[in-house]
Amino acid sequence: MTTSPLKEELDFTQPVKVSPAEIGPANLYGRLISRSNRLSRILGPTTFSALRQANDAFGLRMLSMSELIPVIYSSSRNPGGLISKEVIHRLNYSWLTGDTAILPGSKGIFFQDKSKTEDGRVVMNEKKLENKLGSYQERGAVFSDDRSIRFAPYGFETELLRSKEIPKNSGVIAWGGSVENAEMLAELSRSYKEPPYFWVKSNVALPEYFGPKSNVINPRIRIADINGNGDSNGRLNIGADGFEIENNVRYSFGVPISD
Repeated sequence: MTTSPLKEELDFTQPVKVSPAEIGPANLYGRLISRSNRLSRILGPTTFSALRQANDAFGLRMLSMSELIPVIYSSSRNPGGLISKEVIHRLNYSWLTGDTAILPGSKGIFFQDKSKTEDGRVVMNEKKLENKLGSYQERGAVFSDDRSIRFAPYGFETELLRSKEIPKNSGVIAWGGSVENAEMLAELSRSYKEPPYFWVKSNVALPEYFGPKSNVINPRIRIADINGNGDSNGRLNIGADGFEIENNVRYSFGVPISD
């Protein structure tokens, strides 16, 4: 499958002045601006794998899903700014992805920020991930000490959800990195007419409609992404079933590695 050419939608590598009203106090970018007075790039559309490589090539750090959710949430609450408009447009008419990989295991699903790669592909090992989990939990989701690895035992609700149930869903909490982020997703989902949908696959074979199996080294490894499915008449799609090299419709946000 051929990926589309990578292109820059916005370039914030030059110093920019952004008012708090444009960004919002909860927005990660707002905190970065206060330190460095500059943002980086929105990259895409292309595949998850190509986005990771592109961020590295630009010397950027690709935001993880747990960092991206506050960006989306704050943009939806402060829609008038340039950056907010771009974030919401990409959310509603394509897919936003974060540097968070997913491994359905034998007892539940692992979520890892900034996972290791070999030959440009994500590498995850169930036993190693399990050994890194700590004792801290949030509503059934288990965290590593640095919160970069999360685990949700099977049994959480998937597919169609009710907005009020999202902050109680251990799968969504692990996907998004915290109960607080799950609460943001719940509130964001209420902006759409249709109920939210949690796309999750267990360790099953690759569905043929995603592309030829020969393109997938490990069909169990998935990636996290999010989409608004159009405008307010759509629904919030919480994606945990995407593949690294399939679907060249994703965008990512990069920030300077030092941030």
